[in-house]
Amino acid sequence: MIYPYPEISFDITKKIQHSFFLGNETIDVLLNKNNYSEPFKNYLNHSKEAFDLLDTINHKNIYKVYPHSLICQNIVKDFCVTHNKTDIFYNDIHHPSAKASEMINDLILKKIEKIELKSN
Repeated sequence: MIYPYPEISFDITKKIQHSFFLGNETIDVLLNKNNYSEPFKNYLNHSKEAFDLLDTINHKNIYKVYPHSLICQNIVKDFCVTHNKTDIFYNDIHHPSAKASEMINDLILKKIEKIELKSN
């Protein structure tokens, strides 16, 4: 079971494009210089009902994956980041980018590997 991916209140790609066209900096410089993020508490508040529902579903054959663990709290405390120095994690305010989708896929595969190790 995959928990909700954090939504953000602004379109990061548009924000970076806007900054790029207004300045003389490259995208790499903008990503390194600016720390665009969303408060973690916003994610928790917005996803509360989904978490409450998903948390009630328990069974020995149900495994849970938390995509927010990739971008929230571990890079900047109390925030969900929208990018790192090389990759943007959103296509828009709701959807993960190709890179973020790849990261989520890796998280799922790691969970499957754990399950397989446990069953052997």
